[in-house]
Amino acid sequence: MKAERRHELQDNELANWLGQYLAHVKPYSKTILAVALLALAAAVAGSFVLRDQAARAQLGWNDFYQAFGQRNTDSLEDVAKQYAGTDAAIWATQAEADLQLAEGVNALYRSREQARDLLESAKNGYSSVAVAPGTDRLLKERAWFGLGRVHESLSELDEAIDYYGRLAQSSPDSALGKEAQRRLDMLKDPDVEKWYNWFARQKPRPPIAPGIPGGPGMPDLPTDLGNLPDRPDLSLPTPLETSVPIGPAEAPLLPPEGSESAAPAPPKDGSDEPPAESAPAKSDPDAKPASEPASSEPEKPAATDPPSEGESTSGESGSDASDAADEAANSE
Repeated sequence: MKAERRHELQDNELANWLGQYLAHVKPYSKTILAVALLALAAAVAGSFVLRDQAARAQLGWNDFYQAFGQRNTDSLEDVAKQYAGTDAAIWATQAEADLQLAEGVNALYRSREQARDLLESAKNGYSSVAVAPGTDRLLKERAWFGLGRVHESLSELDEAIDYYGRLAQSSPDSALGKEAQRRLDMLKDPDVEKWYNWFARQKPRPPIAPGIPGGPGMPDLPTDLGNLPDRPDLSLPTPLETSVPIGPAEAPLLPPEGSESAAPAPPKDGSDEPPAESAPAKSDPDAKPASEPASSEPEKPAATDPPSEGESTSGESGSDASDAADEAANSE
């Protein structure tokens, strides 16, 4: 009984406290209800926003991969602007800078003005990636390496050494860090520094073949190349110089030894008629075997004086003359 009574007293105290609390907040009930509804609406709107951001990020990656596959700087720039603030936009800026760097290095040998414009655009892209908030560490290191390459291409060796050293110190064991250290050591070589100073003074022109009317011809080679390091030996090895195949005009005309038949000789009179094919020799069963093989060339007859008009040229006329002489002798 005492336990039940104690339980009833506790229930009454809880009911009294709830009644007092409700009476206290009753004037603010509308405000509390409005705040609750606003919180619920914010939660629903937040879920939609997050879902929209996820879909937008997915679309950004799709557009990035499409533009990256086309290797088109304009398409990559559009992705970076349309999806600004996303990871896809940062990667698009990095890829655009990589393409501009490659085009700028190639343009150094054609037009220095065009090359400088491309390299400056690449430098701006790498710089924006390096300072962007939330940039991945690998992407930031790639941006440092790209900045080093840009300054190296512009013959700004001090700035290139700075970025290469920053990357080599940040990630010494990675492949990119080792490559940065290798280029850092190379740029500290006095001969390499001399070459870059010479290269920065050059003003290449578009190549023009000599002999074109109105063209200035090919530019002369610089005269100070002798002060540069020796170039590597680019000569071909000896076996390539001696193993030249024989052309059709240099091939031997005679058939190889031991062949059964030889090619027919061309006509001597210079005519275009093809040589007559030799007919196979017919064997005579009654003929005696020759002691020596017949020569391939026919024997020429001995030269004799032509017979006079009074002399007979046949055997029968010779015999008639001898008979007439015998009859004259007998008559005497």
